[in-house]
Amino acid sequence: MGSLKSSLYSGIAYTALAKYAGLVIGIIVSMILARLISPEDFGIIAIATVFISFFAELTTVGISPAIIQNKTITKGEIKRINSITFYCASFLSGIYLISLPIVLSLYDNNAVLKRVLLLLVINVFFSVASIVPNALILKNKLFKFIAIRTLIIQVILGVISVICALCGMGVYALVINPIGSSVILFMVNFSKMPVGFLKPSKTALNKIFSFSVFQSLFNFIIIIYRSIDKMVIGKTVGLDALGYYEKSYRLMLLPLDNVSSVISPVLHPILSEYQNNNEVIWDSYLKIIRTLAEFAFILSFALFFLAEPIILIMYGSNWQPAVPVFKVLALSAGIQIIQSPVGPVLQSINKVKGLFYGSLYMLLFIVLALSVSLLVKDICYIAIAMVIAFYLGFFVYQFFAAHYFNKSSLDIIKTIFPFFGYSIPYFFICYVFSLCIEIKSVWLSLLMYSLITVFYVFILILLGKMPNTKELLLSLWIKMKQRNKK
Repeated sequence: MGSLKSSLYSGIAYTALAKYAGLVIGIIVSMILARLISPEDFGIIAIATVFISFFAELTTVGISPAIIQNKTITKGEIKRINSITFYCASFLSGIYLISLPIVLSLYDNNAVLKRVLLLLVINVFFSVASIVPNALILKNKLFKFIAIRTLIIQVILGVISVICALCGMGVYALVINPIGSSVILFMVNFSKMPVGFLKPSKTALNKIFSFSVFQSLFNFIIIIYRSIDKMVIGKTVGLDALGYYEKSYRLMLLPLDNVSSVISPVLHPILSEYQNNNEVIWDSYLKIIRTLAEFAFILSFALFFLAEPIILIMYGSNWQPAVPVFKVLALSAGIQIIQSPVGPVLQSINKVKGLFYGSLYMLLFIVLALSVSLLVKDICYIAIAMVIAFYLGFFVYQFFAAHYFNKSSLDIIKTIFPFFGYSIPYFFICYVFSLCIEIKSVWLSLLMYSLITVFYVFILILLGKMPNTKELLLSLWIKMKQRNKK
């Protein structure tokens, strides 16, 4: 257990250091691009991203986590699977291009959308083609390499995107990142893990099929339920409204992505080593969600009160319509952060079918929510409906997690509920503050609510209410000091 904890903290520390350095860079780039590019152009990119994600998932069939999970797969079988992914990448790119007229017909054959989608075929091909070497990098727990690789690529592409936007390239500056990252990752991954090729065989594919098919179905459903709201808004409410909604949604996902993308790549490779010991994995899962719950609910409420200064400072006054949407979506950020480890945990015990079944319920909740909220065609009501669906989905995922461990889902609720309770006084402090003091400066508002948040968290740590957060912060601090000494 000590080895697991040490490996987990080490992996998270390396990943977090690079990830949050990259986050700062990403925010700066996003702030600049939001002032140079219109909400409508962001709406076009949102639609395009939906479709390239949809097509990329059609043939990846969950290969990466399946390779990580399988401990008996041979080098020869890896090469055969690598050949299969290249065939899939070529086939999928062709199907993608053939399908474009159908996609474009949904959006009145928008000429700009057409050109963007044509360019993004590059992303589709290279994303699929680099699956195997990337899976091997994760399987070998090369977290330091992954962190450095990701940070350098983000810096380079961020600078290029800003330069292109300043040169007046508009929406095309927004495709630099998805296209460039897929190509560069392809080259870097194969340089680090030169896999090679052998003739594809059914035997090699069968070795990962039972795991990967449910993983693929799960990923496929996630893409649908993460995208269906944007597709519907773009079609029924308009591209401007979609731009405001998408920007709010992306901001809400920032803390989620920057927690899950730190934990998930580390968690599955490490926990898969204990795949025959459910008790160790279950205990680890409870500790992880407890750690996340320590700050997740407070973070949700903090984002709610900081919505206006965050939006206006980052993107400018022309993004004011995004503020109420972001306030609503922020209320789901905490529960989604706590949910993020359920994927790698169920992967590590070969119960990906639980993820798939949970995603079906999640899709049902979102479809029902959208059906009701679209009666008024207002993005704020759509956001409220989505938040309700996210909360319902959380309880379904936790039910399946507990079921496959032969545990009670009440254990999970008991683990996280006290921290929801600790966040309630924080909400009322901020709420009373907002009623009593009117702050017209967005910078002063940002400062005041940030100070309230930091002070409240500091008090909780002193009272011993956030022990795991304190331990993780100390671990990160030690890692940073060690790097500075080097």
